[in-house]
Amino acid sequence: TIPLDFANEIPNSTIGTGTIYVDTYNGTSKIGTQQTSFTASIPNDLKPTLTGLNLVDLNGVTRELLNGNNFLQVVSDVQVNFLGATGSYGSTIKGYRAEIVNKKMVINENGGSFGIMNFNGSVTIRASVFDSRGKQSDTKDTTINVIEYYAPSLSFSAVRTRENPNIIQVIRNAKVAPIMHDGRQKNIMSLSFRVAKLGKDNFTTDNGSASGIFTSVHTLINSAANMAGNYLANSSFIVIGRVEDKITNTEFSCIVTTESVVGSYDKNGRLGVGKVVELGK
Repeated sequence: TIPLDFANEIPNSTIGTGTIYVDTYNGTSKIGTQQTSFTASIPNDLKPTLTGLNLVDLNGVTRELLNGNNFLQVVSDVQVNFLGATGSYGSTIKGYRAEIVNKKMVINENGGSFGIMNFNGSVTIRASVFDSRGKQSDTKDTTINVIEYYAPSLSFSAVRTRENPNIIQVIRNAKVAPIMHDGRQKNIMSLSFRVAKLGKDNFTTDNGSASGIFTSVHTLINSAANMAGNYLANSSFIVIGRVEDKITNTEFSCIVTTESVVGSYDKNGRLGVGKVVELGK
């Protein structure tokens, strides 16, 4: 039986050779020697070890938003740090491998990251290391939760109210991804609007009830709310809405025309058909 510590002599191979010498004595006098060569293999159980993984989200926003092994679809980038990777009887660690099982996503370096994960749900990261003999450690499985995410969306219509045509009402349809974590909706939706006369670029922020920050609601469907400004009925305006969540934002715009009338004319005799006379039209 060859002592296991002989494996220290072949840290880069699974096979080694040696010679056994048998000396024969008569009392204290050596009267002969025989020798024979042998080949020995490293036992299968002499393999490197891996104690675990440390997973880090390289996206700072989602790292602050979530904790534990929770990550965000498309946004998070999971870095894998191998813990306790150790060779066996003289071998050294030469290779790393981690994969997201059944997702065809693999990394081959300590501290590597998977990149965009365009899926959601519970998945398994399976990792192992390889030593200088080419032996593979037992695999370590870690389960992570990838929370669904999609970019915010916004559309709305803007009309003058019947009670006061100088007041603009917006009918909002907005949505952000509901990032549920620790029993709470973590993805705050923020709506804002800015307005300018049609053809101008000096936009003014409108802080009416159409705008707001929504901490528990992630969807608005045909939600009506008034803007705060006084938007004269004889002018047309462009309204730009912006929805943003913890990750990104998007904008939508529409035009509010002058007050609707059958016809109108100004003091200079200019005629408007179906609208208030505006800019001589």
